Amino acid sequence: SYSRTDLLELCLASVSRFAPPRTEVVVVDDGSRDACVSRVARAFGATVVRRERAGGFCVAANAGIAAATAPVVELLNDDAEVTAGWAEAALARFADARVAAVAPLVL
Repeated sequence: SYSRTDLLELCLASVSRFAPPRTEVVVVDDGSRDACVSRVARAFGATVVRRERAGGFCVAANAGIAAATAPVVELLNDDAEVTAGWAEAALARFADARVAAVAPLVL
């Protein structure tokens, strides 16, 4: 996330509400002014990866993936809001050993 705390708050509120128990949430603060993204993420109990300079989506996504400890990683943009069942639908697909990645329906 880069300095879009209003959107990040909505995103994290939806993740907090609908994520499966023990979900690890990692937020990458991609060089936001005054670390504002870091403060919002910590308020939601997320692990924060703070980049001093903005690197863009790919750099930030890779930093978040590297920090994650879970065997499955779901990438969300800071303007995403999830609904009930969002994670479970994707996780169910991994029961098939031939599945390495899934993509959600985006509305």
